[in-house]
Amino acid sequence: MNIIITKELHQYLQTIIVESIIFGSVARENVRDEHSDIDYMHIVKCHKSLLTSSVYSMHSLQYKEVDETGKVIADHVYSTIPQFIQGIINSESMIPWECLFDGVFQENSVIQPLMEYTELMTSFKAARGFLGLAKRDLKDASKYFNHDKHKCAKKLDFAVRSLEYCEWIIQMIIGANNQFYEEEKRYDWVDWQTDYQKFSINLNRLNTKVEFFRTYITNMLNENKILYSCSIETLQKLHTHFLNDVVTLTDNKFSLEMMDLYYKAAIENKFN
Repeated sequence: MNIIITKELHQYLQTIIVESIIFGSVARENVRDEHSDIDYMHIVKCHKSLLTSSVYSMHSLQYKEVDETGKVIADHVYSTIPQFIQGIINSESMIPWECLFDGVFQENSVIQPLMEYTELMTSFKAARGFLGLAKRDLKDASKYFNHDKHKCAKKLDFAVRSLEYCEWIIQMIIGANNQFYEEEKRYDWVDWQTDYQKFSINLNRLNTKVEFFRTYITNMLNENKILYSCSIETLQKLHTHFLNDVVTLTDNKFSLEMMDLYYKAAIENKFN
């Protein structure tokens, strides 16, 4: 879960950006509609306090930029390189994966080479993380159906993409030509927003798919066909490639503010 930050902290983080990646619907479809804002993943330099924190500090920071009418025009997510890599390993958020698979990278990207570390992304832990995200988003979609169709549609889209990432992990291990799951029929999304029965049928099918995938990867783990997480050797390579030269900044009032936010998230479960 991301931690919401103030405009002042957002403005400071803009001054320590290493790389910015455009992700989300604009990156995937190369088009914007009236509902679309631009999603940015900003990789920022790391403060010493963040690396030595006694509490979990892997949450990304988030700031929603609005226009004069209050409409969100850009969503800024901030992460350090260690946070981004941890996000790939644990799949606690879809954002790092979205960036790698569909993101628009700048030239000489420091993040894009992560795609070379296939083992990093083909673990039981990563696949299980996506199934957890899909389950959560399907539950949220059901809640939003009656009063916010736009949010409902977004949650369904998130769930479907989580399942696609999980399926990619499985196919990478068993081989692209080995089919392990076959849909009984195509999903019928025509007029689903005004037809609860149709929505419910699709929702149940997606939930069934989540449980099938969960059973499948658990069996793979029990049969030693998938690693629980990436190997120590891969972690060592990652450290050499990405973390040896991480720039550590001296702490200041903004890093102390960030640490206060992380403490509240860890101890009080507050994210805004």
